[in-house]
Amino acid sequence: MSAELSDMEIGQKIFKCEEESIVDIKEFNDGKFYLVKDDLGANVSQLSKYILGRYINKISYPCIENGKYGYRQEFICDDIYENKMSPIIYGKNTDESKVIITLKDKTYEQNIKKDSYFMVIYPEMISFDKDELKQIYSKERNKIISIKFVDDKGEEIKTLDNLDIILE
Repeated sequence: MSAELSDMEIGQKIFKCEEESIVDIKEFNDGKFYLVKDDLGANVSQLSKYILGRYINKISYPCIENGKYGYRQEFICDDIYENKMSPIIYGKNTDESKVIITLKDKTYEQNIKKDSYFMVIYPEMISFDKDELKQIYSKERNKIISIKFVDDKGEEIKTLDNLDIILE
């Protein structure tokens, strides 16, 4: 897909959808991330920059089914360094106004709209050692990464389900 097109035009052509189906677009680590909703729900797809400024569809993350509120958390992996990753959190929000990600004692916050789909990408790639990688892919994940949702007053809200845990 030609980089001469706008991000919205690229998304419409690749995902064969209308503009209103593309909820959010974010650029990160030489890629574009699209949160796209359709008849089944919403999912995130990653497009990677290819030769001559073109983009290819690299990966799609699991879907958030229509009618479900909750979130999923995945990791964006660096193409060169296996131990460098960045979390991506996406889903459908209820009453929360902000997501707070704490990763290896660093905190990142982003506002999200109530009763709407959202996508948050931690703003940098983080290096992990072998023990940390083992923890990330086990039930000890919370020792490395914490995800909190808060309301307008900064109070934590625990009603938004982690849909990945429900599937386990």
